[in-house]
Amino acid sequence: MRNNNQQKLFDAVPIKDIEGRGQRVLLKDIPAPYREEFLEFMVGSTYENLDGESAYFVYDWTNFIFWKFP
Repeated sequence: MRNNNQQKLFDAVPIKDIEGRGQRVLLKDIPAPYREEFLEFMVGSTYENLDGESAYFVYDWTNFIFWKFP
């Protein structure tokens, strides 16, 4: 269960359903200052390019939120 801060940040970023490949969040949709912190959190992790945009697994975004707002 998410606390209020976690839920607000999770709800602020749209989730993209990629047919047959699951759900992703686009880096450009993550609000500042969390975008830079998320990039640091994700160093060495996998992401993909969707139409020229960096896309990350929703699982990674959720892990970041739980790390940021314990």
